[in-house]
Amino acid sequence: MERKAFTLYINLQDKDLDLSVLNGKEFIIALCPASVNNLTDRDIKTIKEFLKKGCILGQRGNLGICKYEHKDTEPWHENVCLHNPSLSFEEQLKLMKNGREILEKTLGKVEVYCPINHLYDVNTIKACQVLKYKYFMDLNLQELMPYENNGLIVLPEAKLGEKEAEASLAVYTSYGDVHKREILDFVKNSEFILLDQLEIENNLDYMLTINEIKKKIRKLEKDLKILKEKYKVE
Repeated sequence: MERKAFTLYINLQDKDLDLSVLNGKEFIIALCPASVNNLTDRDIKTIKEFLKKGCILGQRGNLGICKYEHKDTEPWHENVCLHNPSLSFEEQLKLMKNGREILEKTLGKVEVYCPINHLYDVNTIKACQVLKYKYFMDLNLQELMPYENNGLIVLPEAKLGEKEAEASLAVYTSYGDVHKREILDFVKNSEFILLDQLEIENNLDYMLTINEIKKKIRKLEKDLKILKEKYKVE
C-alpha cells in the first residue's frame, strides 16, 4: 500500500461539494479565500467536519488570480508573475494576511500556504515566516523530499496522474477530478500520511534549482501554447 501525503485543491468555481469518497482520510484541504463566497452553507459545514476529523486547512493565495491583466497568457497565479514584476514583500504579506483572515473566520486555523500554481519567490517565504505558517507546498518535478526552509516545512508535491507522482511523497488533485476512477483507486489503495509524520530530509541545492527551472518552463510552455493557438503560429 502506498503511503502519501495528500492535498485536495478546491478551485474558485467548485461548490456543492461531495467529499464522501475521502471519508476516514486525513489530508490537506486547500482553497482560495475568494472561493468562500461561492461555497454553500452545506459546503462550509462539510469542510469543517473534515477539519474536525484531522484534516488540515491550506490557503491558496487570496483572490486566486494575478493582479496584472493577462490578455494572451494564463492568469492563474498571485504571489509571482513570470511576465511582470513580482509583488513586493509588503504586497505579498498583505494579500496572504487578508486571505488567511477570511479562511480562519469562516473555516478555522490555517497551517499550510499553497501559492497559486506553485509560483513564489523569497518574499513569499519571508511572508510565510512572519505569518507563522507551518507548511508550504511546492511542485515536485525532481523527486524532491520534504525539507525545511528557515523553519518552514516545504512539501514538494506532484499531481496524481502525472509521472512525477509515483516518486513524490506528497501528491495532489483538484476537486473536479476527485471522482475519476484513477483517483478513487488511489484513495482506496493508499495510506495517507499525517504531516507531523513526515521525515524531513536535505535536498541538494542544485536539485532545488533544477526543480525551480522546470516549474517555470512548464508554466511558460502553457502560455506559449495559448499564444500559438490563439494567433495560429507554428
